[in-house]
Amino acid sequence: MNQTAAISYFKATPTSSIVNQVTLYSFDINFLIKHFSGDRVLIKFPTEVIFYIKQVQISSVFDCASLTTNLTISCSKINSETMQFILNYNSSIYSNQATITVQNFTNNWYSSTRTFTVQTTTNDTSFYYQEEGSSIVNYLPAKILC
Repeated sequence: MNQTAAISYFKATPTSSIVNQVTLYSFDINFLIKHFSGDRVLIKFPTEVIFYIKQVQISSVFDCASLTTNLTISCSKINSETMQFILNYNSSIYSNQATITVQNFTNNWYSSTRTFTVQTTTNDTSFYYQEEGSSIVNYLPAKILC
């Protein structure tokens, strides 16, 4: 029987949780299954979180980075609400943890909570492993100054 495993830990954290603000998102992931170079991480953003890019809103190029030692990533938008990250380990040490950041997203403006989901897949040619999980982000209303 094929079954998707539950990821060990997934947390989505914006640098600002104020609604309608452009912010950087940090995604902390602890994998259940060991990952290698070429493996993929798919993060689905709520439709209310806008892919806002510096010049062109419909661009598929994003400013993303890995904060994990010996891990670099490449990222691309694969549909209107999903980003793909390809893992590239710089050594023979493969961590089961990754912290990924993505800049220039606009927080939603009309809801207090939204769910982000993650799905990972391996690049193994013999076995195909998949994990998934979710994280809720709570947004705060902006203050109106007069």
